[in-house]
Amino acid sequence: DYGYNYVNVDSGWQKEYGGAFDAVMPNEKFPDMKGFCGRMHQSGLKCGIYSTPMLTAWGCPKEYESIPGCTRGKPQILHSCNNGGIGEERLEENNVRQWNDWGFDYLKYDWAPTEPTNAEFMRWALEKSSREMGYCVTVAADFGYWKYWKDACNSWRDNSDSMDDWKVLKKYLEPRGFTYIQYWKLAVSPGHFYDLDMLEIGAMTWNEGKGTRLTEDEEIFAYTLRAFFLSPIQISCELEKLTEFERDLLCNDEIIALNQDGLVDYPDVFSQNDDLKIYVRRLENGDRAYALFNVSDETQEAVFDFGGAKNVREVWSKTDLPASDHFAWSVSPHGACVLRVSGLPQQSAD
Repeated sequence: DYGYNYVNVDSGWQKEYGGAFDAVMPNEKFPDMKGFCGRMHQSGLKCGIYSTPMLTAWGCPKEYESIPGCTRGKPQILHSCNNGGIGEERLEENNVRQWNDWGFDYLKYDWAPTEPTNAEFMRWALEKSSREMGYCVTVAADFGYWKYWKDACNSWRDNSDSMDDWKVLKKYLEPRGFTYIQYWKLAVSPGHFYDLDMLEIGAMTWNEGKGTRLTEDEEIFAYTLRAFFLSPIQISCELEKLTEFERDLLCNDEIIALNQDGLVDYPDVFSQNDDLKIYVRRLENGDRAYALFNVSDETQEAVFDFGGAKNVREVWSKTDLPASDHFAWSVSPHGACVLRVSGLPQQSAD
């Protein structure tokens, strides 16, 4: 009901080549891929799968020595030696035909360094697909190829894996990380997004199913980062263990609406210092949205001149605030908030 519509299988499903299409077959934990996709489709959901052009995929289950990717044979010297390299025998089309037969709708394609040559081999195969498939490339899609990612991929990553650790989370908005994100303003457009990786919210499998190590304010920070910077929103936790707070956080329709806004206006810096980072976006209906991120250990206050605004709304709390020419707002340590402002003068021209 809130727009989450893909159920994605990450690495660890693979075993060995075989089957009608000479493609990667699932291991014993995934006995009926077609049945899985069928059940998801009957529920109104879509399905995603993971692969790589490397000879050996990351995420190998401990009971296997290795799990295969979409190439085979002798490693090509043109490409990185990571995970055995990338094989001379190209089997992208074989694997796409198999995913089509099972019923998958999305591919996360993962290797490093992530470059257009191998991305294009897979894109060609997907173009021939009997199903429409979303296409995400990861994990090191260098900015130097931004024109290719923008044209050829629905989403791309160039960042480390997310982790429920405040020191890791706040790095996105430290000088290097911030500059990194801002570069992608050139490439983000409708249907093509920079992926900030999966949310750190909830009980994570790598934390033995325990709750997140983030505070509630840090969880708000994590979600606001994805929503405001137009990243795909990806839940990566045990849903049955979500707290009431976390369920409310994931199901805030007003925050989701900002992430899904049709104008796809990538944020600009409004103001920033060492402690408080503020960004602004234009929205399709003419409103502006401001995201405030407190990266410090103390409460921070921001003062705005919203003279002439018809309405100011704090989106997380869904609270309309008294109109004022000079408006002050406090942000908790390690926290974030989002203000949606309507009726600002000359808004459409800014």
